[in-house]
Amino acid sequence: MVETMTAYENYEYNMNLIEDMFRHVAVTVFGKTQFTVRGHEIDFGRPWRRVSMPEAVKEKTGVDFRACPTVEEANRQLAALNIHEPQPSIGEALVKAFEVTVEPDLIQPTLVFGHPIEISPLAKPLADDPRFVERFEIFIAGMECGDNWSEQNDPVHLLETWRRAYRADERDAGKFHTLDFDFIEALEYGMPPTTGIGPGIERMMMIFTGQENIDDVIFFPMMRPAIAPLNATIYGVPETSLAPVEDLALSSEDFQSLCADGVLKPHARNLIVKPHVRLWSVTAPRGGSRASGHVEIEGFVPSSVLRLSGYQIKSEEKLSEDEEKQKILDSIELSLVQFIRKTFPDCHVTLSPATVLRHA
Repeated sequence: MVETMTAYENYEYNMNLIEDMFRHVAVTVFGKTQFTVRGHEIDFGRPWRRVSMPEAVKEKTGVDFRACPTVEEANRQLAALNIHEPQPSIGEALVKAFEVTVEPDLIQPTLVFGHPIEISPLAKPLADDPRFVERFEIFIAGMECGDNWSEQNDPVHLLETWRRAYRADERDAGKFHTLDFDFIEALEYGMPPTTGIGPGIERMMMIFTGQENIDDVIFFPMMRPAIAPLNATIYGVPETSLAPVEDLALSSEDFQSLCADGVLKPHARNLIVKPHVRLWSVTAPRGGSRASGHVEIEGFVPSSVLRLSGYQIKSEEKLSEDEEKQKILDSIELSLVQFIRKTFPDCHVTLSPATVLRHA
């Protein structure tokens, strides 16, 4: 992640900084402003659109969640949009509507600001409507590419907001930004109005180098305890282990069965299928060709990838490496990609170039 913190500025300052940074990298490093990203022609030379989350949803659906008096009404509006996933708050209903109806269509660089406070406990509330906060996200080619906000520098309000929003099950599912109690302690000593940016360096690398799968550019995760033992004692919060990261692996048959039964569903509308092929050397006298493969699917499991195994070819005829690779890729295309497109027609499936290894 690329990260900055600036004192005595707010999130609007960082909107300009983000836009200038992407344009500077495009021109200085690559000598151009137009790039092909996920099949879309993206132009970083044009001014970026800036739109509030409630307004973006209203433009797309006609529904103004700011006018919903109750969470029941907000969920009725979601159902009317064919989103049958009731949410625990009006703000979260707005976010769900945004993710389903707006986010996939944000192709050209867009800055979406004004997130609900329910999902943004670390950000400072907007002065004119404290239901929303001074926060914005970057969207390019239907991808969220960074999260940025003005810091809530009042420790009392921050702690109260976090306690209202906190749900342990969402933390463990990777959906909740766990509060840093060391940061709360620092705020008690005092911090000026501050704003920061955090654009994902991996997403930037994907965009500027034409990669389809983030796994091809990611470095490695760095983790630390959610809360120091001393601060757990000071604030009366139980020490917690690191939130588990789900690493789900299935056979291709189990995957199709779970999807067909409605047990397993995509987490996102944009799915990326990354094949991995291994070519095996078969020695005489048996001869012939053998190849096996597995795939990684991004978009089914929050904060992780879904791995499917069970793809293989066995031929008595000696095939070239290109023929072996193509046969197993054809198998994945026919049995997996077409199944996903048929079962989840609202999802966009991208088949990334395969990684091929030869086992001598």
